[in-house]
Amino acid sequence: MGETNCPSCGLELADGETVAGKKQLSGLDVGICRGCGEIVVVYRRDMQVALRSATAGDYLSLPEDDQMVLRAAFEIVRERCRMRNETPLH
Repeated sequence: MGETNCPSCGLELADGETVAGKKQLSGLDVGICRGCGEIVVVYRRDMQVALRSATAGDYLSLPEDDQMVLRAAFEIVRERCRMRNETPLH
């Protein structure tokens, strides 16, 4: 598994221009896996972009508006999984 795969489900989150929806990194950058709903932190390691699972502290340190957006995105991913008869990992 590469540095830009979801740490939970392994889905590749780089699309050539962004990683987990991020083009440029600044501070605590989080995204959400479109495959399983895992909240991921996007960061630089050895001049490359990498991902890790977000901790509860990462999530709680985000502004409330950002938390609401992530919760809404998680619900969308979860509903898509239901429609495909898949079980999300969370």
